[in-house]
Amino acid sequence: MFDIEQQDNTLHVHKGDRVFFGVTGKDKTTGEPLVFQPGDIVRIKVYGKNNVENVVLQKDFAVESYTEEVYIYLDSDDTSFGGNINKMKEYSYEVSVNPDTPDEDTIIGHFIDGPVSWFHYPEGAEIPKTEIKPEAAAKVDDVLDMLSSNPISNRAVAAAVTALRSEINSLKKTVGEISTSEEGE
Repeated sequence: MFDIEQQDNTLHVHKGDRVFFGVTGKDKTTGEPLVFQPGDIVRIKVYGKNNVENVVLQKDFAVESYTEEVYIYLDSDDTSFGGNINKMKEYSYEVSVNPDTPDEDTIIGHFIDGPVSWFHYPEGAEIPKTEIKPEAAAKVDDVLDMLSSNPISNRAVAAAVTALRSEINSLKKTVGEISTSEEGE
């Protein structure tokens, strides 16, 4: 199981969890929502608590279409860092766009939000209830919850379905505009 505290982007992750969440940003100059473009690279980097030199996970995601939200997916191999652990360990993380270029922009991380924590728990350990705020839990489709005992997969499926619906609606709009312009010719 993983959880995101929405108010400060804190992640609570069990070692070996699959993690799936969307990230958005703001344009530095206009303050408007950032529009990711095909060819952009979004990078998540997890490192020792406030120690950017000690990188334990780094993964890049290529943006394939114009969108205001990019999804980060980490599989169980990605989140199995840190050797054998028997208690929670705190890391920091950041998400940036177009890393290693002059246009690099941090959208989640120390320079934007102050330190952003990734709490890494041993497999099967319980995340203390005081650290998970009910209002911060991601919304999960109730039908999926009734059909499966794996709420994290449900969250990933629900987010993917939402993203696909958005893409389909965008394509329908584009096809409609093309059809209308062809009829007018």
